[in-house]
Amino acid sequence: MRAVKLIGAVLAVVLLSGMTFVGCGPDEVAPPPAGPPPAGPPPAEPPPTEPPPTGPPPHEEVKLEFYSSPSGAPPYAISVASSAMMNELHPWLRASTLEGIGTVETIHAMDAIHPKRRPYVIANSVGSTMIPAAYLGMEPYARKFTDLKFILTNPADLLTFCTFAPNIKTPQDFVGKRVAHMGRASTPTPLSEGLLRDAWGVFDQIENSYHPAPRLKDILITGVADVAFAISLNPKAAEGEYGLAPYTAQILGAKETYWFNITPEDVRRVDEKNIFKTAHEVVPKGTAGEGAPPTDIGHAGFNSGWFCWETCPEEVIYELVKFFAENDEERTKRCRGLRMGAEYLAAWPGLTEDMIHPGALKYYKEHNIKIGI
Repeated sequence: MRAVKLIGAVLAVVLLSGMTFVGCGPDEVAPPPAGPPPAGPPPAEPPPTEPPPTGPPPHEEVKLEFYSSPSGAPPYAISVASSAMMNELHPWLRASTLEGIGTVETIHAMDAIHPKRRPYVIANSVGSTMIPAAYLGMEPYARKFTDLKFILTNPADLLTFCTFAPNIKTPQDFVGKRVAHMGRASTPTPLSEGLLRDAWGVFDQIENSYHPAPRLKDILITGVADVAFAISLNPKAAEGEYGLAPYTAQILGAKETYWFNITPEDVRRVDEKNIFKTAHEVVPKGTAGEGAPPTDIGHAGFNSGWFCWETCPEEVIYELVKFFAENDEERTKRCRGLRMGAEYLAAWPGLTEDMIHPGALKYYKEHNIKIGI
């Protein structure tokens, strides 16, 4: 009897244990707790969206090539400074400067450019002494370059002859001497030849030679030439001051230099016999530096300027002129203080509207800038 009771007790314990294992076994899911679920972190807010850009889309860069004069000449220095300023400050115009030989070679080189690049090449070395012959197709030009259009001018170039020899005092003393000009295709050369031939009548009585401007100092020092057409000045922005071309500064720094005076009558005679027009200006003593000039000296003058093909887009040339005009003070600072004011950009001898690129002409008319001198 006691054994039966013991067995029953054991079975009861086993059954109770089995019910516990079944209800809370590893395969069973406990019921969720009563009440609302605990609060979690709030959902993250979406990141703010930037407003869509306003205004016109950015302009595609336009790359220009400035074909200039030999290094050491004022147009080359102006080209380098202007292209650097443009690359730094303009939003989409970009430029590089290439050294040239002279106006004739520059124009012919531009004429041979690949058609895709042709609209974006600009010459900054075309002289007012050379462009009439280029338009007419006279020698040494291969054709009539009437499709070459004016953009803007550089400050006037004022030039005269010089020597290290104190016994050469007047142009008549040049007879039998050796006279050095700049290159045959260089912008100043028609003027130097015109003075010797048409104003003074000594061209055929002297030995003429032609050299790059940076070599003229050595030409004089070594005695290869007795006289050189090597004094070159440009008006500065500061009233009554003039800047020396780098090669002229080298000559003046080498030895005592004697300058030759050019008169208004000399210039008149040159203009009578040539198709270009010449300016005349007296540079007062010491206005280009100490002892430069040593006394008031008359100079003959011309302009060198920026030209492009008529196929250059109007927008590009308008923007170039606008940029130079609106930044004339910065450009003056970068160009050795030379006169770069907007009011002078179209001051070119004999300039007419048909010679000007439409983009440049549009800017000049909008801002009432005088055309020609």
